[in-house]
Amino acid sequence: ANSVVIVTTDNGGPIVDCAGIGASNRPLRGGKCSLWEGGTRGTSLLFAPRYVHQNFVWQGLMHGADWLPTLVEGAAEQRILPGTTKPLDGMNVWKQLIGNSPSPRHELYYGISDSSVGHHGPALRSGHWKLIVGTGGGSGDHPHWWRNFSKLLNLTDDHRPRLFNLQEDPEERCEVIGQDERVSSMLSTIHAYQASSVPQGQGDPSCPSFAPHRSFEGPWLGPWCDVAEVVV
Repeated sequence: ANSVVIVTTDNGGPIVDCAGIGASNRPLRGGKCSLWEGGTRGTSLLFAPRYVHQNFVWQGLMHGADWLPTLVEGAAEQRILPGTTKPLDGMNVWKQLIGNSPSPRHELYYGISDSSVGHHGPALRSGHWKLIVGTGGGSGDHPHWWRNFSKLLNLTDDHRPRLFNLQEDPEERCEVIGQDERVSSMLSTIHAYQASSVPQGQGDPSCPSFAPHRSFEGPWLGPWCDVAEVVV
């Protein structure tokens, strides 16, 4: 009765890019490693009979970083004291999550890019508005054959800001125009996040590339190489 069981994901399914396996995130646009909703919006299931007594679908905004303070301070009721951890980006949404009430989170900053799907972003979610600077990355931008075709013709991506209303257009098909003040404000917020962010962690270039291997117990990816410790 005291158990809290969570089934969640860290990203959308990989389609043809980013170790693509032919996944589908329809009707959402894009896939894993991109900034499109198909790559960044996840689905979770929470089973906590002690706290939740009826079924519902919570529509609140939540970041993956919110799970730590939500479970420690919310479910376990243990306060995270100042100075006992590194600065946390997450917030405690436990009360709103189990009570099916509006989330205290109103913004999401998408500041990590993955070169395997093209250099893209950053992006910002503010309420139901989402601003992507440039492209969202991967097959959400163009069909998978476009990358080689664009290189052949020496084409470049358009790096202008793109604004979407996710409440009316969760599939990110229709860019919103005529919202210059909103775009300017959201760009300022992105710049503020960038000014305080730490550099994105990169793999050790001395490590050999991951490659599939076979053993008596089945296939595995290796070798594992973790020579340099990243300190942030």
